[in-house]
Parts: sequence; C-alpha cells; structure tokens
Amino acid sequence: MGLLDDVKEIFGADTLYEVLGVKKSVRSDLLKKAYRQKSLLCHPDKANEENKEEFTKKFQILCKCYEILCDEEKRKIYDETGSVDDDSFDEKKDWKSFWRTLFPTVTDSQIQDFFDKYHGSEQEREDLKRAYEKTKGDMNKIAECFIGYDVDDEDRLCSLLQKMIDDEEIPEYRAFTKETASSKAKRQKKFAREAKEAEKVKNEMSSLELILKRRAPEGDDFLAALEAKYSKPKKKLARSKK
Repeated sequence: MGLLDDVKEIFGADTLYEVLGVKKSVRSDLLKKAYRQKSLLCHPDKANEENKEEFTKKFQILCKCYEILCDEEKRKIYDETGSVDDDSFDEKKDWKSFWRTLFPTVTDSQIQDFFDKYHGSEQEREDLKRAYEKTKGDMNKIAECFIGYDVDDEDRLCSLLQKMIDDEEIPEYRAFTKETASSKAKRQKKFAREAKEAEKVKNEMSSLELILKRRAPEGDDFLAALEAKYSKPKKKLARSKK
C-alpha cells in the first residue's frame, strides 16, 4: 500500500494534514511543532514488545507525512493534486535518525515530561474518544491501541468515557458498559505485570551500562548483544493439537 492508503487505514484520515492534526494553511513552524507532539505519542522507544510494530508503523507514516509537508515543492504538488509520489521515499531510511536530526535536544526525561502534560489534556481526551469509537468500547483493545493507557489510571479514563456517554457525545457500547469484573481484572493484571517486567529490564540495563562503560570496547559489544536480546519480540507458543 502507498502512504495515502496507510493514512486512511492506520489513522482514519483523508489527508496528510489530518494525520498531523493541522489545517492546510498551517505555518511551517506550527507544522513542525504538531509533528513533534504527534510523533512523541507513537515513538518506538515508548513502546513495549507487544505494540512495538504498531508504534513503528505509525511513527513511519507520521515522518513521511511531515517530510512531504515540510518541503515547499512537495507540499505544493500534494496540495494541487492530492497525490503522493511513493517512489520518492527511501524504504531503508532510518526515520528515528531523521527525527533526532530535527529534535536533537529531546531526551527521555523530556519525553516523559510530555506524557505528564498529555495526561488530563484535551488532546488526551480526543485521542481516548477516537480509540473508544474505533474499538466500539472494548477496553482490552483500547488498552492496546491508546497511547495514553496506564493501568494505574484506568479508572480515570473510564470515568472520562462514561461522562462522554452520559453527555451523548459518544455512543453507548455494551462492551464498555457491561464489561465483567473478571475481564477488567484480567486486563489490569496483565498490564501491571508487563509494566513491572519492563521496569525490571530498564533497571537491569541501566546498571549494566554503568558497569560496561568502564570495559570498552568489550563492554560495548556485550551491551549491544544484550540490547539485541531484549529487543527481540517474544515468540508465541504454538498450541498443541488435541
């Protein structure tokens, strides 16, 4: 599929501008700001193993949209024709490096700061609303696709959705209003376990970095091997046939 197909399927948008949440007349500085905000929400480094592929796909689409709209000539052609030359994209391009070139001062703490401000914001509310409508109120699916989901914050998110239902802003889906206690408990247990495992790996890697940096180059090679190990997706166990 081409970029416009991906834009429609992944973001449910009709234009590149919609993906970035801006108007067609947006200035270049505001376009860049919007791109930064949107890309932080699906940056691959913020993903866990289960949604790494999804985040990477969204991140690449956002980068491609911005690459076209930030180029005066490409943007003019797109505005006039509504089409995109998919052959112009380098399929081997490192989009994370492209992002770091544009925002070289962004650090992990700044990304976390962004999420701290995102929680409780109007943008979070709109993203949550969109996720609810897309999944027809299935909280298990919302937990997977909504970037702002936090197991410790689920009650607040559910309250936001219930308020929107009461105000007839969104439809009432049985999957949400009639969810069983066991389904909710199972989901929360799963995400709490994943968060704990992710924090454990994070702490282990931080400790290793402090030790191995003193043992270069052997330490660097060993650390690289460990990073490769932790970044590999978990293989699903095949079910035995009865």
